[in-house]
Amino acid sequence: MAYLVERLAVHGLSEAEDELVGLAADLGHLPLALAQAASYLIDLADTGLTVSQYRVLFRDRRPLAELAPDPAALPDDQETTLAVVLRLSLNRADQHTAGLATPLLQLTSLLDPPGIPASVFTTSRAIIYLTVSRASQSTAARTDESAPDGYIGSISGPVSTVAGTEVLNALRHLHRFSLVSYSPGTPTMSAVVRVHALTQHAAYDTVPPAFRGSLARAAGAALLEAWPEPEQSAVASMLRASTFRLNDAAGDALWDPDYEPNVLLKAGTSLGDAGQYTAAADFFTGLQATAARHFGRDDHFTLRARHHQASWRGEAGDAAGAAQALAGLLEDRVRVLGPDDPNALATRQNHARYVGEAGNVGEAVRLLEDLLPLQLSVLGPDHPQVLVTRNYLATWEEDPGQALYLHEQLLADEIRIFGPDDPKVLTTRENIAHCARAAYDGEATLAALEALLSDQLRILGPDHPNVLATQSDLALHLGDTQTASTKLKELLDHQRNALGSAHPRTLVTRHKLIKLRSELHAAPSPVSDYEELLHDVQRVFGHDHPNTLTARHSLAYSRHKAGDTQRAVSELEDLLNHVKTIPAPTELVVGIIVTLTDCKTFGSGP
Repeated sequence: MAYLVERLAVHGLSEAEDELVGLAADLGHLPLALAQAASYLIDLADTGLTVSQYRVLFRDRRPLAELAPDPAALPDDQETTLAVVLRLSLNRADQHTAGLATPLLQLTSLLDPPGIPASVFTTSRAIIYLTVSRASQSTAARTDESAPDGYIGSISGPVSTVAGTEVLNALRHLHRFSLVSYSPGTPTMSAVVRVHALTQHAAYDTVPPAFRGSLARAAGAALLEAWPEPEQSAVASMLRASTFRLNDAAGDALWDPDYEPNVLLKAGTSLGDAGQYTAAADFFTGLQATAARHFGRDDHFTLRARHHQASWRGEAGDAAGAAQALAGLLEDRVRVLGPDDPNALATRQNHARYVGEAGNVGEAVRLLEDLLPLQLSVLGPDHPQVLVTRNYLATWEEDPGQALYLHEQLLADEIRIFGPDDPKVLTTRENIAHCARAAYDGEATLAALEALLSDQLRILGPDHPNVLATQSDLALHLGDTQTASTKLKELLDHQRNALGSAHPRTLVTRHKLIKLRSELHAAPSPVSDYEELLHDVQRVFGHDHPNTLTARHSLAYSRHKAGDTQRAVSELEDLLNHVKTIPAPTELVVGIIVTLTDCKTFGSGP
């Protein structure tokens, strides 16, 4: 009662208490329905429409909505109530927007309720859907007065293309009728559309089942078109959420022999790019199974999903498993596409990468050196795949001076091709800083990292994994150990919030912080910290990953420093025997041997 009285009074309207009580009862006291009814009454205030007359309209519409109710959808008769109130409000909004409100609200019905970038609805793909839908509904209204709400049929007569300004005007009217919440953009924030989940449900019910596939595919194409390049974290997060909501809500309607749901590939890749490696791998595991069911195991889309799954599996820490999966995929791609197909070449490249990530750098370099001439002949020197191969070869170059030279040559080409703000350029600049560190040039490293971080924050945002990695590297070059330790602790808290405790970069920062605190003697013994770290690292990376082997090395050394040299020697000998059976970085193997020798030579103590 208080809500209705106050809302109507703002617009100079008043009604008898018994009519307001009756309206609330008619609407089942459902807040969403009350808001939409109040908006309807306010819009028609100048016509003299009363609450009593609105209740008549509601009752006249109600029997039609009860003809085919869905008893499992909403309790307490809310389904019927919402359907009636929605239709009344939508019809009025359509009068203000030349019939655009209904198809626009239908387009929101499959997306994420808490926030949809408004740019989705002004994409060319959304404009096509809205144009066709509005025209077909207009035709239906002229030729078949019994056509259901939301009918999409044949089109007769000239078609007027919907303009972007019309879409924004329609969003404003949907907001006015409490059907959506529309927040126009500002220089620092994108325009956002929010829609109540119950409104979505009622709006989707106005779409005939035969046309829900068209709606789902139009929504997917619009989301993909709206994706910013390079990604903006806030917008990308909303687009991912809408894509996952679309995938869940549309189900098989999203899959069609003549349509590839590439927005699903984009959302999964975006999830991984945001640092959620395990979630991305899990998403693509499900996607490849669904694609195989709809399109077949050898279909191009299915093979792409397999490629992404294996790659994010490697990013999540299972480099050996990724290499094995990519080897199997390579056989299938060569069989289906041929050895010179760019997709087959991309799989060869990623296979070589994860062979190296798993520890067999020599074999990875050999594979990449065999691959590069073929890439150059098929793709040309400026193709992104060629540049990625050059990056890997420069990264795994053993001579720091030669590695720096190769990265600087690569950087010049990337800036020429992509521009200075491309994420690939930022990655190469990060690698150049690492080369300077390897050459023991502290001043050059610090300057490179500071300049890089400034540009990364501007381009990628504060929560991007690469930004956090640069902050981690920079913390170790700030001078004294106490300052570095404080900065790393702040960064670790940030990473846990932004990426999660099990994220690979979070684990790397934990390792660095434990080492620094050991040097500061901030804890009586870092042994327990290293034990907890090793447990988490093994769970994420597996037993053979270099990060796991390094954590085992650090744990054994911490036991030695704590006075338990006998156990340290035993663990180091076990570790050394293990690394002899797998591809492991030479630097790590040498470090284990040196530590083991020190333990045996000097006994307890560092």
